[in-house]
Amino acid sequence: MRKADYKKTGQEAVAYIGPSFYGIVEKNTVFCSGLPPRLKKLSEELPFIQELLVPVSGLARARKELQTLGSEKQILYQRAVEKGGKHV
Repeated sequence: MRKADYKKTGQEAVAYIGPSFYGIVEKNTVFCSGLPPRLKKLSEELPFIQELLVPVSGLARARKELQTLGSEKQILYQRAVEKGGKHV
């Protein structure tokens, strides 16, 4: 995120590292100024989705955790796939 963008919104950009949900969110999408309404609705229906939204500053660490079998992020990713997310 550019410093100018951070100053405008006052919040750090977040990246979605979960599986894609058709018409709602694609894997590895970065959001700079809040979440779109469809993703907010999905995270209300499936609250664990919030754990798959990570600050860009922690993205490398979160992606590494996704690769670790049995880690919290990896388990949540699999749970999202079971709820209809597509591993693309």
